[in-house]
Amino acid sequence: MKAAKNISNLTELNEAIHELKLQKQELEFTIANHWNDLQENYPALLKNALFQKFPLLKKGNILITLLGIPAIQQNAQKIVNKLAEKAENALDNWIDRLLTRKEKDTPQN
Repeated sequence: MKAAKNISNLTELNEAIHELKLQKQELEFTIANHWNDLQENYPALLKNALFQKFPLLKKGNILITLLGIPAIQQNAQKIVNKLAEKAENALDNWIDRLLTRKEKDTPQN
């Protein structure tokens, strides 16, 4: 992040606001891309995490066989999507509350 600079006139203030809006758009775009990547890769990440944490889930186990059934995969994907949607909504709400709190805490001149 850039260090704060002294703003001495309205033009500089407008430029600073414009720069902040551009930074906000870039961050939102980056977050959206990372979120999409996470949603696309979540099943593989979950599977890898479970295999590392629980060695009983090795190849040939009945749970692995069940997870290989397309109907179960579809239901699991629906559940994962719902959980991801709820997490996304919770994150959006948290960000909105944080921004609202920051706006209230900012002194108005």
